[in-house]
Amino acid sequence: MPKEIIEINPFHGGMNNNTDPRDLQHDELAVAEDVMVDKIGRIRTGPDVSAHASNSPSITIDDIGDRPGTSLFAFSNDYINAGSDGNIIKNGSGSMNSGSIWGGWSSSGTDWTANASYFSFAGSTDGSNTITQTAANREQIGLNSQKYRLTYTISNYSLASGSPSLKIKGGSGEFAASDQTLTLSDGTYTKIFTSHSSASTGVFSLEAASVQVTFRLDDIILEPIQFDSTGEDYLVLYMNTSSKYRFGIYSYSKDIWNFSDTGLRFNSISTTAEPVFSYADGVLRIVDALNGGQAYKIWYSYISRNRWGTTTCFVDKWVIAQSHLRSPIDNEIVLSSAASTYSPDEGKIEIGSQGLARQVSNTGSWNPHGLYNGTATGGSGANKLVASGATFTPSMVGMRVRRTNTFTDNTCDTDTTAGSGSSFGGNPRIIRMDSTTRVQTGMVVSGTGITGTANITNVQSSTLFTIDEDVASTQSNTTLTFNNVKASAIITKYEDANTIYVSKTISSHVDTDFIGKGNVLTWVTNDTFDIFDYYEIGFTWVYDNNQESLVHSRTALVETVYNNVSLYIQDIAAGHNWDTETTARKTGLNCYYKKESDSTNNWYHLFEIDFNKGFKLSNEEDFSITWTQIVALTEYHLQEIEIQNTLTFETYESRNGYKSDTNEFLDLSDSDSDGMGYSVSTIANRVHYIANVTYKNSEGALRNYGDVMFKSIVNKFDTFPLSRKLEVSVQDGDEITALASYADRLLQYKKNKMHLINISQEVEFLEDTFKFKGVESQAAVCETDFGIAWVNLFGCYLYDGRQVHNLLEQKGVRKISHSSWNNSSHKPMIAYAPKKRQLVISKDYSGGDLAAGNGNAWIYDMVTKSWVLQKGEYIVSDGAKSSNFVTDHLGNIIYCLGTGDMKTIDTSSSEAKTNIKIITADMNYGDSGVRKKVYRVRLSYKGDASSLNVRYTTNGDTDTYKQFQGTSSGLPTGSATNTPLEDKSSDVTQWHHAELKPAVSSEATNIYSFQVHMTGTAGATFEINDLSVVFRVKNVK
Repeated sequence: MPKEIIEINPFHGGMNNNTDPRDLQHDELAVAEDVMVDKIGRIRTGPDVSAHASNSPSITIDDIGDRPGTSLFAFSNDYINAGSDGNIIKNGSGSMNSGSIWGGWSSSGTDWTANASYFSFAGSTDGSNTITQTAANREQIGLNSQKYRLTYTISNYSLASGSPSLKIKGGSGEFAASDQTLTLSDGTYTKIFTSHSSASTGVFSLEAASVQVTFRLDDIILEPIQFDSTGEDYLVLYMNTSSKYRFGIYSYSKDIWNFSDTGLRFNSISTTAEPVFSYADGVLRIVDALNGGQAYKIWYSYISRNRWGTTTCFVDKWVIAQSHLRSPIDNEIVLSSAASTYSPDEGKIEIGSQGLARQVSNTGSWNPHGLYNGTATGGSGANKLVASGATFTPSMVGMRVRRTNTFTDNTCDTDTTAGSGSSFGGNPRIIRMDSTTRVQTGMVVSGTGITGTANITNVQSSTLFTIDEDVASTQSNTTLTFNNVKASAIITKYEDANTIYVSKTISSHVDTDFIGKGNVLTWVTNDTFDIFDYYEIGFTWVYDNNQESLVHSRTALVETVYNNVSLYIQDIAAGHNWDTETTARKTGLNCYYKKESDSTNNWYHLFEIDFNKGFKLSNEEDFSITWTQIVALTEYHLQEIEIQNTLTFETYESRNGYKSDTNEFLDLSDSDSDGMGYSVSTIANRVHYIANVTYKNSEGALRNYGDVMFKSIVNKFDTFPLSRKLEVSVQDGDEITALASYADRLLQYKKNKMHLINISQEVEFLEDTFKFKGVESQAAVCETDFGIAWVNLFGCYLYDGRQVHNLLEQKGVRKISHSSWNNSSHKPMIAYAPKKRQLVISKDYSGGDLAAGNGNAWIYDMVTKSWVLQKGEYIVSDGAKSSNFVTDHLGNIIYCLGTGDMKTIDTSSSEAKTNIKIITADMNYGDSGVRKKVYRVRLSYKGDASSLNVRYTTNGDTDTYKQFQGTSSGLPTGSATNTPLEDKSSDVTQWHHAELKPAVSSEATNIYSFQVHMTGTAGATFEINDLSVVFRVKNVK
């Protein structure tokens, strides 16, 4: 029979170790380890795994911690220098005398001395007059040629003589580019300046003139501001570094890690943590799945906005805040009587109001049905009020009625005798009178024997009552005045124009702790009364211009004398930059009101305050009142605000889509130790989905709901109404572990299944459930050009927008055996390499034994649909844990080892490999029952293959290797060797050919099948172009 030749080329079918080697397709390999087959017709060495650029300078990390497969995230932002935010001065407020952090002071002296909480300066003509902090002692070394803002406080200023001065020193060797004169008098001040071109190595110096002046210096804050918006790419890593549990941010363009003890971090509750990242519109959100709501929900972004209609007050920096939308509290909305000057602290709004005023009826529509100074007549009694001279209307139901009359009694006795008994003369708070018929708990009493006024706390008999303070003196038959001003109730029923019924007494509009609430209000003839509307006034913070907190009920407005009045506010005062963690996100304040007599209980929108544009009413399109500067930087006013009408154009619910009710809103604040939080997050279709949520249910019980998802309102990524809760499968012994989205579909992963949810419309619906296609964690899911890919112990899958594919299978044939894929102890993770459109799957991120294959990684080529395996210490060091994978802006896969080594995988490049293993099909040349003789193997290759074992086996034998002859200039040498190929790395511009003859001809004669094995080491430039076998078929006998 004539000689024949069979060529094995191309190789892009990749590895198939699940099919018998004799039955492989022509482009498949039985084994392909530490090589790539992503180029049609070529085999090359496996991808380069090297130290990432961020390893220089290196980071310090003790371990990935107890939560491997997490901690790393990549993002890009318009602004540079993320992570360099915050005060770079160490011990700028407190512990100033700690060690050598500051230089130039002494514990005793005549110039600078340091105390635990401040510096003192006592000027003289000797001693040091400059305090310094070196780069090594700062929280961060600082940025060169960058705008900085110094904030500081001067107190106890006293000048005896001379010309005092305080300045930041500048120039060569200093932090500042030039000297900066600072204000020296009592107060808090700021100074904006540019740092030196070598500020990162310079000394920050504060110099005071040595004259007869004394002062204290405290609260020194030096922070970078006004960064360039030229764009930057970042990595962020949770750095578990023994008691300094914080995030580091790596800048690609500057090749530097930024982190500090006071920078981006969870609060002290988080030590070992499991960060969950999400990113949208330039905002990085991070929660801790391990510590739940007890850890900060981090909100991190660059904010650039002006305040109070001026360019001198502004936020223009990276801001670390919290993501939850906290409502105002009382001391943030300061209510003052109208005045000409105010003192609004940072983060506080001061309102100077005359309330429902103008002191004349018919100027507005507040309190439209009010009635003043009515008189009760005969027929009145317990909770029943008859007034023949009054005109009651049905509209008064729900309004308040207040008894206003006073009466005197001259039969009262007081006794100062000490004691706490229950009888007169043994308790200085008990007063005796002839009859207590008209006396009620909650009344205000005054007169001789009482200091000022007192509240009646108890009427214990027909002659005795108790007040809330000791009497001032002993009196007999003294005259006391009894006032009913606090005794108000709600009108519950209208009978006719002269008769109404009222509730028991309630908390007074002037005293919410009214002692007498809950009493039956008994009306008697000649009792006087007012009827009035009770308005509750509440405020909300506006965050990021589009999100709003719940309403905080701040105060009440009543007018008991006039009806149809206006609300008049003389001033609304604010000031400072509002650039702190708790204030920077706030962009405005909304005011709401609700009327007690309104059965809908709606909060109606009254007005809006924008912290830059000014004031507008609910029915106004534009801001009608702008901010007026009173004191530069610290005080700005909105003035002369008159609101005539009770506006009902919008309610809180119509503006936000839900009521202002804690039972309707998912509050993820960390204000207590309840631990509210979530473990899984993704953003899809401009909606933030969170899952596996811990929160208080309607009974107030705190529970983890592993099956629950909540979705935010569109474009409001921190706003989660409880009505937007989603539950697909519940009480199934499983929990949500990951979320991803693609093509209007949300993929909800549990450990044992995947739910495919259609989110193309407002109302989502379940399209399908895929059992055994769940994941262990978010690290096992990634986005690709083709759809969402994920990995578990059973396989690797792709959702392409239409269906789910098992990538281990092609045309009904599984390519990778289950035994080689993974075992039950492995925790796989996945990433996408867009340069070559490939998936990289780590077998196990949790560390362990390399000998067991824990360091191996599978690579799947999405174009050629081929698999290869990378072996050895590929992903993890022996016993070390790994972070999750991320794909950076360069298309490289990045991860961090527990040793602190940052690694990068570039699947488009190759490197020298020592564990190469290439095994061809067990070739039977079309007929396994016919004997053959193999004459030679022709191999086209390039690069260094001189240490690569190239041998063959026959007839399906996998462990009896047979040798080829060595080659010289591609031709057989006649000598048997395991490494027959040569080093051709000197010329990789062309293919080199090798004729591989079996060393023992008889071993390749009368065989039924033939298989080539290549194992061992090859150089980075090694490639194979084709492999051909020359053989002859034996005659059949």
